[in-house]
Amino acid sequence: ANVKVYRFPQTGSHRWNIENFQNFQNQNDFCLSSEDISGNWNSEDKDRVKIFIRLWPQGRRNHTAIWTGSEMIIWGGTIESQFFNSGGRYNPSTDTWVATSSGANCPTAREFNTAIWTGTKMLIWGGWNRNIYFNDGGIYSPSSNSWTAISTGANVPTVRNGHTAEWTGSEMIVWGGLSRT
Repeated sequence: ANVKVYRFPQTGSHRWNIENFQNFQNQNDFCLSSEDISGNWNSEDKDRVKIFIRLWPQGRRNHTAIWTGSEMIIWGGTIESQFFNSGGRYNPSTDTWVATSSGANCPTAREFNTAIWTGTKMLIWGGWNRNIYFNDGGIYSPSSNSWTAISTGANVPTVRNGHTAEWTGSEMIVWGGLSRT
């Protein structure tokens, strides 16, 4: 899963406050207890340990995002030359994140793909990773946190990125985009 743990043992007269953790906040890390970052620690707290865990996806650009009616799901994207086949589900009513599976049948890492919501599943299609343009995708089920491959049989759109996709209620329609074959 997308978890990073940082431990900061407090010893001697070191004093920690929220400014000391700016780097970790910039890296999308989360302090387990808000009381741990309010105020200062002093020498009486020398045995206390700070723990940070990344609960949400790594920062990225050129990803997709959809709204389910109760959660935002993000997927894919890039930072510099690192491409992602991961994402997360954010629930604003509970202010929580859950990582999307990157296991079996998850599409290859990419950016500039499209994502649509069917009412129960997210469909990912197309995109590229600066070397390969894709004409495939995946179907993500939040209820099982699993992927199913999308058929690449007859009448599949050609490879592309930067295209649009819409859900008609029974099928996904893909239109436009850039394709280099």
